[in-house]
Amino acid sequence: MDPHLPAGAAKGSPSMHRWRIDPAANTIGRMVNSEDVDRGTTVTSALVGSYAVIVLGTVVALAVLTGVAPRWAPPEAWGHAVVVAVFAALLPLRWRAARRGSARARRAVRIIAAVLLVVNLVEAFVPAFPLWMRV
Repeated sequence: MDPHLPAGAAKGSPSMHRWRIDPAANTIGRMVNSEDVDRGTTVTSALVGSYAVIVLGTVVALAVLTGVAPRWAPPEAWGHAVVVAVFAALLPLRWRAARRGSARARRAVRIIAAVLLVVNLVEAFVPAFPLWMRV
């Protein structure tokens, strides 16, 4: 049997002219055609990870400032930091599921991102938060 012929095709038959596509070609095609999607998910993964690290740094800074300079770590800042930290912990978990194709996780990522945007905008414009948290 000729490996280049479709299954069940005999030499000289009309189906002989249909070539069988090599599975390696399909794999390469998927890799080339999904390059933009992979690049987008890589950038988003980096942003999600960076955001989680920044939030963790903010909570650590608040903890240090509570002991060293309590006026720079008011209760409002702690309340905001806790809310943002919860969402920052959920975001990478939901993003990982969204990358695997979960529609519910994609919706959760959009909701979390929207809530974080609103919370951070409120923080930036409400004078109750210390200046260092508004930057």
